[in-house]
Amino acid sequence: MTNPDDFKTRSQLEWVTFDEIKRVVARIESALKDSQRASSQDLNFVMTRWEEYQQSQPRVPEMACSMIVGQIIKVAHLLPKFADIIYWLRLDGLRDEDWQPNEYQGKSYPSLATKIALALCKWIKSHPDTSTDEDVDMALEWIDATRKAATGDIPLWLNWNAAILFRKKGEFQRATELLTSVIKAKRNEFWVWAEAGRLYQSEQPELALACFCRALECPAESKFLVKAHRELAELLAELEEYAQASREVATTIDIRQAEGWPIGREMEALIASPWYDPSAEGAEDPKEFYGRHSPAALALCFDIVETKAASYLGLLIPHTPKDPRPGWKPKPLSRFAIKDAQGRSWSLVGPGIRKPKFETGAPLTVVIGRQDGDDRQTIVHASVRSDGEQWDCLERGTGVVVREAADGKPLKVFIAGSGDELGVDAPDGNVLRVGDGIKLGMTRNPKNDRLDAFNVERGELPDRDVKLVQGQLRRNPKGFAFIDDAFVAPALVDSIDSAIDEVMAVAVYGKHPKEDKRAWRVISLKPLT
Repeated sequence: MTNPDDFKTRSQLEWVTFDEIKRVVARIESALKDSQRASSQDLNFVMTRWEEYQQSQPRVPEMACSMIVGQIIKVAHLLPKFADIIYWLRLDGLRDEDWQPNEYQGKSYPSLATKIALALCKWIKSHPDTSTDEDVDMALEWIDATRKAATGDIPLWLNWNAAILFRKKGEFQRATELLTSVIKAKRNEFWVWAEAGRLYQSEQPELALACFCRALECPAESKFLVKAHRELAELLAELEEYAQASREVATTIDIRQAEGWPIGREMEALIASPWYDPSAEGAEDPKEFYGRHSPAALALCFDIVETKAASYLGLLIPHTPKDPRPGWKPKPLSRFAIKDAQGRSWSLVGPGIRKPKFETGAPLTVVIGRQDGDDRQTIVHASVRSDGEQWDCLERGTGVVVREAADGKPLKVFIAGSGDELGVDAPDGNVLRVGDGIKLGMTRNPKNDRLDAFNVERGELPDRDVKLVQGQLRRNPKGFAFIDDAFVAPALVDSIDSAIDEVMAVAVYGKHPKEDKRAWRVISLKPLT
């Protein structure tokens, strides 16, 4: 009678398991290639046979184990419990040869260890709601372990997947550094830009649009670009650029038909969309459209990546160009404030956010990239900074109201110190009047050094550049007047009865309207009682 614990018998049973799993995995792969769903019965069979194999307490490391795992990783992303297999296997569950690249007909192919690392990454991306931090850490451990022996482009793929995992962990600077290393190395290859488009699509659709356009400008056969065309169509539809989306759908259909491929479920869904127009009426020429959007993607080729504290300033609506193209509409951009080493606050404009998830003034952490010799800074990620305070990356200032919000004009305030007068959003329940003291936050526009004001609140009158004046209103026949050395405009003079000479005023030491100097000017005037 055969003893199942006999080494020879156990070995034969293990190879039977391998053959069964290999046959079913091939059937699953065939279904996926034909754009069909994998059979749940087949997937359950793979896991059942694996669990039976595992319960037999096989010897590990062993060739049969490596071969079985090598089959399972082909469909790993479809197996909800795939991570459990790798937890059981561990790094020491592979043979020495499983860590080395495979050579065949002069070409190098990834090692089994590398395939496991990449399969883990794909599994995590396919199970975003159920994969855990421990799963991410395990995948990063496998990536680190496989890097030394990896050859060719494999280290780039490992870095790319590690970047995605670091983003999932919230380590955005490390993620951006790895991402940049791949893009700089392969900046003329379509796949890297297409992958970047997929990476940024959910959070920064405008940057994703630029990446897909850059991908479609790279030299490659059309059959390799078909997925990028479809994904660009989906993104354009989400951005409500339906004519251009229709053009990409039509291009995708043409490629698939030329290759003799089925349309596929994803394309059928796009064709059935109410916005789809086969004629793509009003769409821009694709090459011109790509060329107009793709330059923004090149900003991802950073030499320097850093993380900084920031305050969220809200959305910036771009001005309408002089000659807007047909169908042009403004796309709001996110705006942030950061501080330099001297404590000065500077505003930065980032890519548009599909659904802004931050309150205005919220404390954030931003990851910024820039290139050597270029002052431009690109914000590639923003997240909430839990240890911060509202508006904490603005410079604090004081001032006084010089114009009330009315008739479509914003509240205007005078800034003590700089002498600037800025239009600002009035606070909720605005009760500020001309002459009221205020406190506010300020940041500078790096292009022109102009100050912008935010978070205006009632405060005390500043003790510099603002003063209370009382005395005789010395009228001039031309309509203006003076109180002490402070100029009073004709409109304010007319607000006081001509019989009244003694007045009280609030004056600011502001910029002279015609000369390059500052002078005292009255902003609020009333009779002295």
